[in-house]
This record gives sequence, structure tokens and C-alpha cells, in this order.
Amino acid sequence: MQRIKSIVRWFANTPFARSLRFRLISIVLLASLPTIALLFLTASQARGDAINVAKDEAQRIATQTATQQAREMDRVERELFLLSRLPEVKSDNSAACTEFFESLVEAPENPIYVDLRVIGLDGKVHCRSAVSNPLGPNEDREFINQAIRQHTFTVGSYRINPLNDHSIISFAAPIENEDGSSDRAIVATLDLGEQSLGLEADSLPTGSVLSMVRDDGMLLLQEPPQNEVRVGVSLVGTPAVDAALTEQTDAPHDAWISASAPIAISAPQPNGIPAHIVVQIPEAEIVRRADDAFKENLAKLGVAAAIAVLAAWISADLFTSRDSETRKTIVAELYHSFSSGIVDHLDTIVDTNVTDHAAIGDQAKGLDGLKQTIAAFRYAFPDGEVVPREMLADRDKVIVRVSLTGTQVGEFQGISPSGTRMIADGIETFSFRDGLISEIWSLMGPLMPMSVVEHPEEVEIEPAPVQPSFFKRVRRRFGRRGKDDAT
Repeated sequence: MQRIKSIVRWFANTPFARSLRFRLISIVLLASLPTIALLFLTASQARGDAINVAKDEAQRIATQTATQQAREMDRVERELFLLSRLPEVKSDNSAACTEFFESLVEAPENPIYVDLRVIGLDGKVHCRSAVSNPLGPNEDREFINQAIRQHTFTVGSYRINPLNDHSIISFAAPIENEDGSSDRAIVATLDLGEQSLGLEADSLPTGSVLSMVRDDGMLLLQEPPQNEVRVGVSLVGTPAVDAALTEQTDAPHDAWISASAPIAISAPQPNGIPAHIVVQIPEAEIVRRADDAFKENLAKLGVAAAIAVLAAWISADLFTSRDSETRKTIVAELYHSFSSGIVDHLDTIVDTNVTDHAAIGDQAKGLDGLKQTIAAFRYAFPDGEVVPREMLADRDKVIVRVSLTGTQVGEFQGISPSGTRMIADGIETFSFRDGLISEIWSLMGPLMPMSVVEHPEEVEIEPAPVQPSFFKRVRRRFGRRGKDDAT
């Protein structure tokens, strides 16, 4: 923790951390934080909303598919009652009945019919569409006998066709005799494997599964077919199927969002086992959609933030440039006070506790000392001017190459009045804090007559004494020593 504090402290003292550019970028990033937090919050809510919508959609599909299955049974009931009234079916001509049934089963418009036959109350088959018997040797004949005895449409059990391992279901309708009695029934067997559950490619998210499951857990039909699951196996233990069989309203999910609806059979179904439609939607697909929307919004926010940071970066240069010009203007106003003697406005451009590092003598501290210096300058140079020749601004400082000119008629900083026009050049540095001049450094050259600067050729300069060369000094020394030896 101490190391982190030292790093933060070091960074805070760097020029970049104290720059206007860093401040503007920090403002942009801080302004983006609530938006980012809101984006994450809405993303979490979007996931929850997407899951709830998927649950509702799954329940809608399950209910709609179960209703379609019930309507399919109603359609078969109507068709069987119509067939039971046809002469070919009611007659004792089994050959004509068989030929008629074969033509119906083989017709392309009836792909779901596996078998049509007429069976008597004694179990004897009067006619059939095929030699093979999809009902199997151990068929449950209770629904057939009930159809004959009670003169009603009945439904058998969902089961597996031993001939092709497809799921099938049989229906029976009584065949009335001329006297209104009934001793035979027409039996139709439907192949669920040739039947569509109505799952369209775009009706549910990718990876969704629609299943028809018998109430003992046996799988009857599935769209799209899953490689690891086959028709006829038990799905007991699958959370979605267990929830459907126990009629739980809020099914637990193992990475699936599921819903179920029972297939309502209005006709009698003696010894039959009902079935459910089970819809499973992969939760990952639903969450992915919400995450994709979140990523898209986050990318848009990132682009907007990048543009804002770039604008802040460019604006920092503009503000810095404008700020530098403002500081130059403030320094020029200070120099104007020296030239005009007007000091009433100095408290708006100079800090009250300004530090003058070039103060001399008994100069007061702060702004009062600066006003004192201006008054002394105006006394010594009534026509004096302080002219900035060149200004350079960098961060919070302004450096000025300045000239002081005027006719000296009074003493100034220990220099006696000359009565002539004088000039002094120098370099001054001004430091700013909160937009005001806070420190002043001054390095001025000597105060000299203007004539020396304007006409340097008229000034007599005494030549410096010429020193004899090294060899002349040696000869002179040896010559003097020879004279001394001769004497």
C-alpha cells in the first residue's frame, strides 16, 4: 500500500499530471464512469429480461404445439367417422376394403398413416392396408373394444412401432350396421416420425429442441433430432422432462430454459399414457444475444469516449495556447502600469502575496512592494516606459525580454540622476497561480545612457594595454640579466 501511495504521489507531481490536458481527459473519463456503470447494470437486467422472454416464448411454443397435436387427433376422428360410413368399409367385401385402404395409405397426401384396418369385436381382422401389423402381437385392444361397445371415438397408447422403431399412436371409430348396432371398428395408426411438430428454423433460437415425451419419460419425437438421444429411450432424470412430468411451473435448468404443456386428448383413452410437449432453449444462446447487444453498446461508448478524449487532447492545446496568450496579456498590463503609473487594477492580475525575488532595500512585501517599485520608477523616470520585446509562455510561466527606457531625473535603486535618457535591458520571469502573477524574477542589465546604445561609434573607448608576446618578454628578461652581469 505504501508503494502504491508513493507511485501516486510521484505521478501527481509529474508535469503531465498537473497539465490542463490531463485534467480535461480525467474529466471526460470520470464523466464516462456513470455511463459505463449504467451500461453494466442494464446489461445484467437485459440478461434477466432476455431469459424471462425466452421462458415465455418456450411456454408459448409448447402450448401451441400441444394444441396442434390435439387438433391433429380431432382431424383423425373426423376422417375415421367419414371412412366408417363408406360402402367399401361397411361392406363384407374384404378385398375391396383392403384395396381401398392400400390406396389411402400409399397416397402422397396421407404420409402419416401407417396402417388402416377393420377389426371385429372378436379380434378378427376384416381388411387391412398392409400384411404387417404395427400394433404388434401384444397390442392393447381395450380402446378398440370400447369404441365398438360405446359407439365412440377412442385413442390408444403412444408406443414404438417394432417394424421401424418410429413412435406411433392408434385411433378407433365404430362402424355402424344398418340397424345402428356395431360389431366392428376402423382402426388407424399414425406414424409420429412422419409428423412435424411445427418447429420452424426461425421460430426458436439456435440450438433449441422440441420434444414429445410420454408421461413415463419415453421419448416419442424430437425436432431437430439429437445424435445422442434416440426415440424410445427414457428421459427421466432430465430436468426439463422431470419438471414436465411433475407439472412444475418453474423448472430448474441445467444450461437450458425449458417449458412444457400436456397434449389434451378429449376422446377416451383407456389404459393410455398421455404425453407432453417439452421445449428446451439453450440459455447460452439467449445470454449471448444480450451480451452481443452489451458489447455493441460498449463499443459505441468506447468510440464516443475515444472521440471525447481526442477532443479533450486537442482542446487542451487550444486552451493552453489561449491561456498562454492570456498570461502574456497580464504581463503586458503590468508593464503598462510601470509606463502609466496606474496601479488600481493590479489586484485583479497580481496575487496580493506576490513574491518579488528581485526586491531590494526596504521594499515592502507582496503587492504593496510592487506598487512601491512602480512609484519609485515613475519618480525617477517621469517619461519612462517598460517595453516587452519578446515573450515566451510555458505552462504556468511567462519569460520576457524587456527594455527599460526614460529620462532619469531622480535617484533609482541607488543610482544618482543623470538628467539624460537612459536604457536597461533584461530578462524577467513571471510565475502564475490561479490566473494571477504569484512570483517575479528579474535579471536586469546595467542602466546606461541611451546614446551609448544609439551611437556606439561616438563613444571613445580606451584601448587596452598591449601585452608583449611571450618571446619578447623572454628576450627582454635575458637582455636585462646580461647588462647586470657586465656591470
